[in-house]
Amino acid sequence: MFLAETVFYRSTMKHFILLVALLLCGTTYAQFDLSGYSPAKAIFRNGDTIMGIGKITFERDVKFKHGKNKETLSYRTLDRITLFKEDEEATYTYKILAGKEPRLLQVVREYPGSINLYAIENEIELGGANNPAASMPVGAISVSVGLSHTMLVTEYYANKGTGIEVFKLGDDHPVFGKKKYMKAVKRFFKDCPEVLKSIEEKGFRRTHTPDMIDLYHLNCGEKDLATKV
Repeated sequence: MFLAETVFYRSTMKHFILLVALLLCGTTYAQFDLSGYSPAKAIFRNGDTIMGIGKITFERDVKFKHGKNKETLSYRTLDRITLFKEDEEATYTYKILAGKEPRLLQVVREYPGSINLYAIENEIELGGANNPAASMPVGAISVSVGLSHTMLVTEYYANKGTGIEVFKLGDDHPVFGKKKYMKAVKRFFKDCPEVLKSIEEKGFRRTHTPDMIDLYHLNCGEKDLATKV
């Protein structure tokens, strides 16, 4: 009985703290400057952790230096890498997108066993040559050339539980992808009435996605915690 009460108390306090954080801070996801090398911590699939300096290239390769060693890391050996720059840090890890080869994504939210959110920036051409959009690392800089202009739109990928495959939350086009995005979001959160209610009553934008993940974890991610003890 005491154990059950303790778990209930801890769960209640955790939810209260998370709710206060949501009210005070809102969305905390932000782009991270990937220009040049930064102090880095690489965590490998075998459990080893190595400090050094690293960077993520345009092709989303991981360049890593430690001591006299310089190498290009991939999902075959690397689990995740955290980059540090001044008072900021960002973690990137490999996830499988629709059965394809693992891709490096930025960690936005991770609630192990509950729900997780990852991101990548996508470059969208708004004018000029009608070329397909190119995938770019999170934090890359958009440029204008002549009459053409490009902008970066965040692609969000999410999953529930502990799997390594993630689900893309809709189309990433800033204008034409809105309906597809909303449809995908409602389908993904269909098992959490509280989130769906928030979407309908308060409105929803792509930038609110991390908040929706927090709300899901708060209301639906641990609802059975006390009953499992």
